[in-house]
Amino acid sequence: MRRTASFVASFSTKPLKRTRHFVLRLNDNGLTHARLGIIVSKRFCKRAVERNMIKRVAREIFRFQFNFFAPVDVLFRLQKGFSRTEFFSRSAIKARCITELTELITYAVKAQPSTITRSGFD
Repeated sequence: MRRTASFVASFSTKPLKRTRHFVLRLNDNGLTHARLGIIVSKRFCKRAVERNMIKRVAREIFRFQFNFFAPVDVLFRLQKGFSRTEFFSRSAIKARCITELTELITYAVKAQPSTITRSGFD
């Protein structure tokens, strides 16, 4: 997702699932493929290196599950920052991101309506 209207449409839906640091939202997009939106604000993650790392991890996890999605917009939003007292290094933040985002994406794949054909797998 690249346009503001796509993000606004996704925010009109209720959050599908929350983890400690992230919120997942799904919204039908009317296209033939799934799209990914990632919101990581400076408010919760001050360093650009860490914001970019979170986005890279989210894109990679989505890429592995892309074929199992119906045509929906998948929106990940960082809702809480990573505490420096709990997460001493970027590798610890990355490991936590992988864990939480994998949990969310697995839930999103299972939560889709079963009536939609998912890229020829049904």
